[in-house]
Formats: sequence, C-alpha cells, structure tokens
Amino acid sequence: MIRLYIDAAVKGKPTIGIAGCGILWVENGQQRPLKFPLAQPMDNHLAEFCGLYLALQELTSCQKQSEWVTIYTDSRIVYDTIQKDYHPHEPYASVYHACQELLVLFPYLQVEWIPEKANHGADQLAKQALALARKQHS
Repeated sequence: MIRLYIDAAVKGKPTIGIAGCGILWVENGQQRPLKFPLAQPMDNHLAEFCGLYLALQELTSCQKQSEWVTIYTDSRIVYDTIQKDYHPHEPYASVYHACQELLVLFPYLQVEWIPEKANHGADQLAKQALALARKQHS
C-alpha cells in the first residue's frame, strides 16, 4: 500500500502568489519526500489541486496504477471536489479535469481528508518547495 500526503504553500499577495507543493510518499516503511516549486503565481486552492495532479503524475510515472493508494489532503476543497466529482469554477475545474484523466487509471486509489496538524510532513515539503519557487522568481 502506498500513502501520499499532499500539501501546498503560497506566499505573496493576499489571494495569489508564488507557490510550491509537497508530497510525502510512504511505501513499505520508507518515506520519499517530493518538492515541486510551481512556475505560475496562483491561490492556495489552485496550488492544492496542482499538488493532487503532481501526485497522480508521480504515481503514473512510477507505474503504480495497480497498487492500493491512499492520498491524504488537508484541503477541504480538493477532497469535496473528488467526492462530488465536479468543480464549477475555473481555473480549478480545468486542473481537476486533468486529475480526472489520471484518476481513472487507478482502480484502487482513494482520497481522504485529514486535519492540517496531521499533514505536517507534506506541509514542510510544501514550504521548502515554496522557498525554491521564491529563489527561481527572484
């Protein structure tokens, strides 16, 4: 079983800024930290959707489609969108549509919501990715 903890961090204007995503991949008792500085400024919700997309891309590139996977997120909007299988507003709907195209490849994948305090590892990775993004933008 694979467990992925995902989170995003944004710094900048009140609603939009430089962003990064962190993923803590846990498999067979081993942890694999992943950090993704994001190229475009965005709000935190969009960064959280990007985190989900990047997690799905990583799973696909590692050919884990037949594995049991749980993705944990502290983003209520991402979790609720997955449960409803729909988001009405752009730009979230476009990123979610890209996620849907990957989600169908994983018959044994589930997404679970966890409280922010239970997502400390991914939060730290997201902050590190944000620091990398800030360096790239300066």
